[in-house]
Amino acid sequence: SDVCSSDLSEYFHDHPTSARIWETLLDAAIGRKVKAAEIAVVRARLGLAAELEQLFETDRAIDHLNAVVAAAPSAPYGALARAHVLLGDAYLRLARTDEARSAYRSALAHVPAEATDLRARAQAGLRRSPESSGRAYALSLDGWRTLERGDAPRAAALLERAAGLAPTDVVIQVRYAAAMNATGDHLKARRLLESVIGSRSVMPEMIRATAFAEYASALERSNERTRAIEYYERALSASGGDPRAYTRARDALARLRA
Repeated sequence: SDVCSSDLSEYFHDHPTSARIWETLLDAAIGRKVKAAEIAVVRARLGLAAELEQLFETDRAIDHLNAVVAAAPSAPYGALARAHVLLGDAYLRLARTDEARSAYRSALAHVPAEATDLRARAQAGLRRSPESSGRAYALSLDGWRTLERGDAPRAAALLERAAGLAPTDVVIQVRYAAAMNATGDHLKARRLLESVIGSRSVMPEMIRATAFAEYASALERSNERTRAIEYYERALSASGGDPRAYTRARDALARLRA
């Protein structure tokens, strides 16, 4: 799992699949279905946290990192210091400066003498400023979780505020469009997504399938069946995306082609 997940992430940029591999290992380790289960739990949580960061799910990454910190593992070597460093990075991304600095200081207190890379990262973290878009990003995560819980109107309000604070953030804009689709405002979702898809901004691979599937949904609501099919197909062909976007696109294509 370790090698396979690393290869998927580094060479194929398939962070969702890599995250699922770590989740599978974590479940097996928690169920004590693997050797050295306690060590496997720590490795899985650290690997999963790193992937969740790449998937713009920093809140979930923090949960796993805090679980490692709470366990205070002595193995694998340097794991506790690494968890603190990753926590510092995550908190800085959310502009939670005090918590970030506390995490970096804890990393320095636990880092093995030979782990010069971790020490350097913690020291550099203490000198870094929080992400300028941190407030918008944190707000967008609240909105995204609210949408996952099914409260589309509140999610749309939160994501609208986040999008206003970070108008060039592609991930926030796509998630805002998804919330607008969920509320039934398909015209606004369509306009947002046309702006994102047509812009020169680099769209992260993991959000591309979602953007195409949401745009196709908006087109379908406007009775533009041919173009909707085109974008559902583009969603399916996008690599490294959210599995929910692929499922949605497959189901829609089966319906439209029928």
